[in-house]
Amino acid sequence: MDANTNPIELCGTVAAVIYQNEENGYAVLKLDVDDGSQTMVVGCIPYAVPGESMIVTGSWMTHPAHGQQFKAEFAERTMPETADAIYAYLAGRAVRGIGPATASLMVSRFGADTLNVLEYEPEKLCTIKGISLSKAKAMSANFRRQAGMRRLIEFLASANIRPVIALRMYQYYGDDALQLVQDNPYILVSDAIGATFQEADALALGHGFDDQSAERVAAATLYELAYNAVRGHCFISYRNLLAATSQLSGVPDELVAESVDTLVQSGELVRERVAGCDGCYLARLHEAETYTAERLLAMTQTEYRRMPDTEQIAARIEAQLGLTFADQQKETLCLACQHQVIAITGGPGTGKTTSIRAILALFDVLKLDTQLAAPTGRAAKRMSELTGRSAQTIHRLLEAGMSDDHQDITFRRDEDDPLEPSSSTSAPWWTFRSCARCCAPCALSAGSSSWAMPTSFRPLDRATSFRTSSAAASCRPCA
Repeated sequence: MDANTNPIELCGTVAAVIYQNEENGYAVLKLDVDDGSQTMVVGCIPYAVPGESMIVTGSWMTHPAHGQQFKAEFAERTMPETADAIYAYLAGRAVRGIGPATASLMVSRFGADTLNVLEYEPEKLCTIKGISLSKAKAMSANFRRQAGMRRLIEFLASANIRPVIALRMYQYYGDDALQLVQDNPYILVSDAIGATFQEADALALGHGFDDQSAERVAAATLYELAYNAVRGHCFISYRNLLAATSQLSGVPDELVAESVDTLVQSGELVRERVAGCDGCYLARLHEAETYTAERLLAMTQTEYRRMPDTEQIAARIEAQLGLTFADQQKETLCLACQHQVIAITGGPGTGKTTSIRAILALFDVLKLDTQLAAPTGRAAKRMSELTGRSAQTIHRLLEAGMSDDHQDITFRRDEDDPLEPSSSTSAPWWTFRSCARCCAPCALSAGSSSWAMPTSFRPLDRATSFRTSSAAASCRPCA
């Protein structure tokens, strides 16, 4: 919702659920508004069902294909209380396993207390013909999930926290979600949930948390590290972390320092000297960078003794491409023949693309296969245009997928199932670890990069090749 737009409220009853995504909660609803009109409502409204009443807050929008719709940012939802309303709710198949006939029997037996029985005393449902104990427990579990989600949404809405955060929280923690977030609202800032510090802070302070509590300062500290990680920094200096966290939370540097010490002891944060700096890492990023560095260093230990005549090959490639290589570009060709991994860095116009094209031509002469990959689809397309060869995203190269709980990205290619002999990548830090895992120690792997490498390595100022980083590649047995 635009900051300059006054929010609009619509009160009504769900007439129909046109679309519902159970993974992210996105729904398209027909809402019978209390003024007698009917409108389409779209937004994150998990487990919406026909017959339920709600107050949606948001703004009007015009869809190019479907016309005017109401985009809901928040939805205040109420459970039916009268026997007739409960019947309409259950008859609309709000609960899996309950249709109009079963709903009629339940409401006839329990009246306005039907939903309480369904949630807390499902064994009583067995007194109704056709409902076994296992079926009663299954219906109750389905209803409790909906009820738990609604209570969680209601609790978070008190601080205007997005419904999608409630959905993630419930998917991750299940029935314990509400109690956990009541005990410590700052749990919302974790990677798995993805709320901002400001959202969690508003909820916590609104429910009486001390503004100098250990939970609050720790959440602010981890949030600063995560915020900088998204912007390409695997670590930030201890001094900068203290200053940034103090500014974000409004607490003295001394309290932030105590929090850093506690987080180091708990293993959530790593503090160490790196590149002459007192650096602070999120533990997962420290592990990823350390592992990547170890793999790259291991790959640099092998040099190939059987060297082709690169001078002669370079002359052939120059004639083929219609170019004259600079001395460093010739050196790059030589290094590509000698080492398992090289890096090419530099700003625009410094010859990176020419060097990559030359390396690819070199490997063609040596009858070596290559694969090209880049971090995004756009970058892969650009790489393909510049080299005249097929390129793909790193995620596709490594055969990315989702974990069983749909919380994390996983890669099929790893140490146990490495890539085919050769690959060429242009990779950011968050895929470097996975790239390193799927390259066998004796595989010549390479890539190219035109960005400032956001790790503890200082990037070079000009297009430069050197043997301990990443450019185009192939594989062959170690000499």
